[in-house]
Amino acid sequence: MAKKRAPRLLMESDITDMQIPGERLRALREDDRFIVSYPRSGNRWLRMMLRDVIVAGGPDIPAPSGLSAFIPDLHQCDPGGPVLEQFGVKARILKSHNLRVIEGRPMIYLFRRAADALISLYYFRLKHQPARSGESTPSAEEFCRRATPGWIEHLTLALRARDGCPTRTCFIAYEALHAAPVAALCRAVNFLGIDAGEDVVRTVIERNTFERSRADVGNGAGPGTGPILRKGRVGSASEDLRAESVQEIERNTAALYEAALVAASA
Repeated sequence: MAKKRAPRLLMESDITDMQIPGERLRALREDDRFIVSYPRSGNRWLRMMLRDVIVAGGPDIPAPSGLSAFIPDLHQCDPGGPVLEQFGVKARILKSHNLRVIEGRPMIYLFRRAADALISLYYFRLKHQPARSGESTPSAEEFCRRATPGWIEHLTLALRARDGCPTRTCFIAYEALHAAPVAALCRAVNFLGIDAGEDVVRTVIERNTFERSRADVGNGAGPGTGPILRKGRVGSASEDLRAESVQEIERNTAALYEAALVAASA
């Protein structure tokens, strides 16, 4: 009987298996700022809100369509040009999950409880990167257990970057975007040097509740398409994983998550 190949490992040497082409790295500038996170930690949601804050600063300026015109994803497109300068934002803002290659640069690090991020990543990979023919698909429990060390390494690298230069790293908890969105978004806006008052931030938050943002993204039209934003609820892993699996992940990651919360409160 032929031996079944093991499930594909979804985490490789750069932790997230999301490489940045060399030409894009070479095109980076000294004053570029980044929004970095482990995948499925609210990066897109935060960028959608930041885009709306930026656009509010130039109500008479025709706004480009699409999120990538404002905050390009380095994994998918070039860093871009002077779009933000029209709106009074001096430095480019870029998105990446590959923390290792941009460590030491000014960045917002958005973090989320491990179990919630991992189960969301599992369903995202299941939809967008199915196992190749002849390969078995890991269960949600197996995937999350095997991916936990990658989450730990990612957050450890971020904390190391902050310890090396605290003024260049801004920690924001995904859970804070739910529980205290005005304070969390104001923190991001100030770090990025965006000129916007609290009234603008409040208006943007009202327009960008997670539920509304998910509806705006849409559900896609076929295999390999959305939704990019899934459930988004804090604690949603308990709906998809066994209680003992969630507890195991929590035991292995709680201390690191608490350290990140301390960094976010500084």
